[in-house]
Amino acid sequence: MPIDQAQVKEMEAGIMDAQEKVINARQSCNQVNTQIAIMEREKKRVDITLRELDTAGERPSYKSIGRAFVLTSVPQLKEALKEKDVACDAEIVSLKERKITVEKSAEDAENYFRRQFKQYQEAQAEIKAAGK
Repeated sequence: MPIDQAQVKEMEAGIMDAQEKVINARQSCNQVNTQIAIMEREKKRVDITLRELDTAGERPSYKSIGRAFVLTSVPQLKEALKEKDVACDAEIVSLKERKITVEKSAEDAENYFRRQFKQYQEAQAEIKAAGK
């Protein structure tokens, strides 16, 4: 069945859409990776602060609230940081699961793009062969 120019234009539009999906999927992957890195840095900061509080003893300690600092007991600070540590762990697990899903969708989008592009190349070759 011969392929006409309208079908080729349709294929080109399909390729452009597929390419846009690939770009969006890759951006989503990068965004999730950035969020994971941010949460891991936050967790590391919390761990370091907890270790410092373990060596601090019962000295006066302050908790930042916006731009202000409020005198807080060390056990209260440790408890708040432990809760934040658990929250960071849960968020990292959630983000890693999301990363797997996003990477799978990106891979599917890339495979779809490759198939579309291959069909386009075959159509172009068929048009050239018919023109000779």
